[in-house]
This record gives sequence, C-alpha cells and structure tokens, in this order.
Amino acid sequence: MTKKIFLIAGEKSGDDIGYKLMKSLINLDPSLKFLGIGGPLMSQCGLKSIFPYEDLSVMGFVEVLPKIFALKARIKETVADILKAKPDLIITIDLPGFNYRVVNKLREQGYKGKIFHYVAPSVWAYKEGRAAKFAKIFDRMICILPFEEKYFQAVGLKTNYFGNPVIEQDEIAKHEPNKNASKILVCCGSRIGEIKRLLPIFAASLDLLSTDHQFEASILTQPSYVKLVSNLLKESRFKYKIITPKEDDKIKLMAKCDLALTKSGTITTEIALAGVPMIVAHKVNWLSYLIIKTLIKISSICLVNLIAGEKIIPELIQGQCTPYKIAGGLEEYINDPVLRKAQAQQSTKIFKILGQGQKESPSLKLARLILKELADAPAS
Repeated sequence: MTKKIFLIAGEKSGDDIGYKLMKSLINLDPSLKFLGIGGPLMSQCGLKSIFPYEDLSVMGFVEVLPKIFALKARIKETVADILKAKPDLIITIDLPGFNYRVVNKLREQGYKGKIFHYVAPSVWAYKEGRAAKFAKIFDRMICILPFEEKYFQAVGLKTNYFGNPVIEQDEIAKHEPNKNASKILVCCGSRIGEIKRLLPIFAASLDLLSTDHQFEASILTQPSYVKLVSNLLKESRFKYKIITPKEDDKIKLMAKCDLALTKSGTITTEIALAGVPMIVAHKVNWLSYLIIKTLIKISSICLVNLIAGEKIIPELIQGQCTPYKIAGGLEEYINDPVLRKAQAQQSTKIFKILGQGQKESPSLKLARLILKELADAPAS
C-alpha cells in the first residue's frame, strides 16, 4: 500500500532541505506519495503545494503582526488538509512558530499519527523552554547543527543529528583566489521583508565602495523577486547583475566570486562551502531587535562562527549595519588578499563537523530512518 508523507516547508531554505530529503526518499522507495506545502524544488519531486509557500515566509516578532490573521487562516487550512489526507507521517521543516501551532492544533483534535520536526528551533540561542513544548507534541526532532541534540534529548524527545544537508553537493566547487577581488557576491535574503530592508543598505555600501574600486556585484535572488530587486537597484551606481541560479549550480556560481556581502543564516555556510570569504551584515525591525536582545544567549549570529566556536566571519549587526561600516569592511578584504585567503581556509573546518566526507549524506540517513518508521506508523 502506498505510503503518504505530508511535508511543510515555508521558505527557500526549507524548500532546499525538503527537496534533498524527498530525492533520497524517492531513490529508496519510488512509490511514496508526497502532500503538503513547499516550493518549486519540492514540486519537482511531485508535491503539489496546497497554497503558495511564500505565504509563510515571515520572520520577526513585530514583522509577523500584520499577517497574523492570514497566518491563522493558513494554520486552519493546513490542519484541515492533514485531517482529510490522513498521511502516514508528517514532516515539518523549520518554521517553528507556524509548525508548532499546526501540530498543537492536530494533537488537540486527537491526531495520533507520527510527526517529525526537521531543523530544530534555536533553543540554544533563546527560549530554551521551547524544547519541552516541542517534546510534548512531536515524536522526533531532526537537528542540522551538532550542538542541538542535547537540548531535546534532555526533555525526552527522540532526537537525531545526521549532519547538515548544506554539504550535499555532487561536486564541491573550488574557489580560485583573485588578487583584485573584482567579483562581489551579494545575498540579502529569501523573504520580501529582508530584501526590502537589507538591499538598499547593501546597495548604498557598494555605491560608496565603487568610488575607489572597480568590481561587479552578483545579486543573488529568486526568480519571483527579480522585479523587486531591479526596482530597488535602479538608482545604484555600481556595476551589477541579478542572478537566479538553479540549486545544483548555486555553489559553483558562488565560487566564481572573490568576496561576499551577505545576511545571516544558512547562506553563510553555503558561501563558506564555496570557499569565498565574506562579511555578514544584518538588521531587523528595531522593536524586534529590542525584544530579541533581551532573550538571546549567544554572542554571534553567523552560523559559521557558531559551528566553529570562534569569530571567523566579521559581523555588522543592527546599528553597525550601515553603508559606511559595510563599505569599510569590504574594502579591508578587497585590499588584503592574504586576509581573504585566511578566512576562507579557517571556514573549511566546519564541514567535517557538518558531515562532509561521510559514506552517506544526511538526507539519505534520514530517509532510511523515515522508511523504517513508516513500516509501523499507526493510523491517524
């Protein structure tokens, strides 16, 4: 009998992770049927999203408020669809706020089916109590960072760390250092709010930089955001091109750049994997920042720094995220090829920790576990 898996992913990184997992599952069992919410990559594996996954791409305490009623409607719609579909397994990917509420509603309505959460909420950064809340309603947690397991195992939730899917590349591109640093990669996010907030700041910093340096910026974005990015850059003076690479080509394209200016997040591990030195600059709504500042327990927001346990990548956060500060930081790296090379080499230490070089990929290991669980999944 065909087994049904319901997946929920609501942003670009979730779509990437879901796609890699679905490919591994299909390779092991082509008969599987996929339902749920996902993006263009997951659709390539046969998932027809019940609504646009972009509807769930909201981040920040304050930023979510204008969309609260729309999100509540999507929660209700998702719960109803799951109860109707009666899947053999639910896998929620990231989006801890939305996914927790969906699963909690399901449990309140008596749903007994198995539910996994993939990409653990950042309890190590703030709100450690969320681990216990997740343990009450989820059957298993799948972590993608090595230091996360202990938080969920401590509250009795079955937890696994197989590695990080960011390392799953058919061929790791080799960055060739360029003495002149004439190609700059720019990554300002996969959410509309992030792009609108960060790209004008990034563009202003590159305008400043262009007065003394010749370079071409590659602005990385999704096809659906090309028009938005073009409009935000129409007054810019620096030379640029907008790029929308396919997932399989992204790391190779990154490796052709000499330096990167990026927001925080998973993207920093991808840039490091490409061997490209970078500067991280990030800013959120000022009220969200005040709230986060009272909760956060870590001194760094860059994943490369967190995984390595040391400050390898420069970070310009909130009040430091200004055109002059960013331009100055980029200029330091442009002027010093030794500094660029040193950062790129230091960053490589994280990939063994994330599972690089292992016989099986993180997604394949997880797929094997899922198939084992499906063999005796209780009826919902």
